Amino acid sequence: SSGINAEWPLRPGLKVTDVPVFRSASSEFNDTHASFFYGTDGHCGTLKKQSTRHFDCSDTSSEQFLLEQLTTRSNVTIIAIGPLTNLHRIEEISPGILSKCKDIIIMGGAIYEPGNCPKTNMASEYNFGMDGKAAQCVLRSGAKITLFPLDITHTIRFDINTLISR
Repeated sequence: SSGINAEWPLRPGLKVTDVPVFRSASSEFNDTHASFFYGTDGHCGTLKKQSTRHFDCSDTSSEQFLLEQLTTRSNVTIIAIGPLTNLHRIEEISPGILSKCKDIIIMGGAIYEPGNCPKTNMASEYNFGMDGKAAQCVLRSGAKITLFPLDITHTIRFDINTLISR
């Protein structure tokens, strides 16, 4: 498919109308487990109906976009809420590039929670388990990193209504 279903984060209540979408590199291991977490609608069953609205992806890859942003701008913060494959790839292409980020905020890993990655038989957290080599590279990159492990997702709840009300 040339597009992705991006209906949920672009609901009218958020007043977001123009969000560029970039394809990310395929993970080192083909991820066939995403529906385990996100359901067949990609949004944990929260969509009342399956959306027919899809957004075309840019011809620019996520890696190309990130490299351009980090070489032409200062004060860039990256929020990574999935496997870190694209960040790993740009660090391989341009060693030290991630250290130019103001901050990289990562949802990944687990401290006391059991794993949730089917690929590793639930032995690791999904985002790190899907591409452990990428997680190691990014964590060792020298970048300023703020890490939010899986544990925090079970103690802090943030939903769309909270976001809209702000």
